[in-house]
Amino acid sequence: MRKLILGLAVAWCGVWFLREMERALEGYDFRQQARSGPQTWRTGTPRLVRLERCLAGVRERVPAGHRIAFASPEEASRDDFFRWRWAAYYLPEHDLLFAHDPASLPDAEYLVDHGRGVRDPRLQLLARLPGCRLYRIQPR
Repeated sequence: MRKLILGLAVAWCGVWFLREMERALEGYDFRQQARSGPQTWRTGTPRLVRLERCLAGVRERVPAGHRIAFASPEEASRDDFFRWRWAAYYLPEHDLLFAHDPASLPDAEYLVDHGRGVRDPRLQLLARLPGCRLYRIQPR
């Protein structure tokens, strides 16, 4: 009886092991089709490191407590939310706003252009940072 129970336990473990391997290999086989947007970024990934370098320059130039509008690349508008959340993570001392929301610009004092190419006569370029530009928004 003990040998039967041991044999069933080993078989059960083997089946689950093979099932997990099948899932892992399936994910590996379809890795080219997987999305690689900001929602899948992890600390240390190249795109996030570039964003972090940009925001480190912003942190050096803008005192804490200011309202900053964040504009991410236009072609990836479906990922704006995740880029904005990563930017908010790296700038916790500031109030970060969506730049594509026209209502947010009058409230913001600065704008970080992370590849969108924002054009507005009220924008005064403060710095060209690695991967982005920092602007001061002039009042109307």
